[in-house]
Amino acid sequence: MVLNLEAKRRSAAPTLPKGGPLIGDAKLKQLYAAMVRCRILDQHLRRLHRRSKPGYLSSVGHEAAIVGTAIDLRRRDWLIPSRKDYLADYLKGVPLGTILSQLDAVTSKPSHESAAPADHDRNAHSLVPPPASVAAQLDIAIGLALAVKAKKQGGVVVALCGSSQASTARLRQSVQLAALGRLPLIFLIESRALKSRPATMKDHAAALAALAEASGIPVIPVDRTDVVALYRVTFESIQRARRDGGPTVIEPAIWCWPGKPRAHEAGLADDPIDKMENYLTGKGLFSARWKQSVITRFKSKVEAAESASLGQRL
Repeated sequence: MVLNLEAKRRSAAPTLPKGGPLIGDAKLKQLYAAMVRCRILDQHLRRLHRRSKPGYLSSVGHEAAIVGTAIDLRRRDWLIPSRKDYLADYLKGVPLGTILSQLDAVTSKPSHESAAPADHDRNAHSLVPPPASVAAQLDIAIGLALAVKAKKQGGVVVALCGSSQASTARLRQSVQLAALGRLPLIFLIESRALKSRPATMKDHAAALAALAEASGIPVIPVDRTDVVALYRVTFESIQRARRDGGPTVIEPAIWCWPGKPRAHEAGLADDPIDKMENYLTGKGLFSARWKQSVITRFKSKVEAAESASLGQRL
């Protein structure tokens, strides 16, 4: 199935406020800098993880989805990951030292004493530990959304789901329940794999479209390498949820222009950081010197946090 990204983006674009663009220059640079920091943190954590335990699931290439979704969440907006995602912790405000301590607990023999402070810190930042199953994630999402709605303070709940989870009957039931209750819930449905069969993607998109038609929930496909598009769609969806407009399903996916092969089918994968860098360059907002300053400052923070964490363990 060949999809025209620009047509989809126009149909999903939020209404722009009068007097200026939705995303100003400062926000564009903030989005880029956040992705760069997430890339640095992911690479650092991957190196630490591999020293003692293989199997670290990297988020390289997926920074646009998590940054575009989570960057404007308020402290009391809940975020529910589908797996252990340290970038979600970072973007929700969990200190770097705590994140490194969490990784140390995972790669060593975790104890109840070491796990408790980490869970307390997640709760303080409205961040749910990764649920043990899809069913648990959905139950938590619905329960939190009901509680947030009852408080009437404009809060939202964001649930990060894998695309393989989106086709389950349990997710369909949960989305329909969210629709009936007009719950302030955003489902972000993303595949972690870069390679997937076009037929599978087509069936998945058709299932979501049918669900949206049946429940009245907007289902918005977005290029998962385009942080600007993801931010625009998420911004509008969150504002809608805060105004009691109900839930939204956002589907970051791999797109292609008509007549051109998909990037992953050609053996390539668009890098969201490179794409944003080109975009900022075209707007006159990028310089190599600024990028290096972002990298240098954040690496210093990570190294300082690691030194502090090591000092506490000795």
